[in-house]
Amino acid sequence: MAKICFVTYEIHPTNRGGCGVLLHHAAELLLRDGHEVSFLLAMPRHEFEKFDRVDRLTFTNAQHCRAFHLDELAGDERVELHLGEGSEQIL
Repeated sequence: MAKICFVTYEIHPTNRGGCGVLLHHAAELLLRDGHEVSFLLAMPRHEFEKFDRVDRLTFTNAQHCRAFHLDELAGDERVELHLGEGSEQIL
């Protein structure tokens, strides 16, 4: 069994975005195959709570899917996510 971690600021169906849909489907397939999946999420707190308390539980083998909010892990550190050429998000 592999342990996989996805780092993202979007995850379907909690919020919109093509990458979030891709990650949702990838996680579903990995969980079905018996792997452990973790998400490190850089998103507003209310979206994280919705994913962790509601949407995450809809996955097959949800007990093997965990979610972490970036702010909890980073503490007081300033985190910059580089989202592509000319754009960044400061958390």
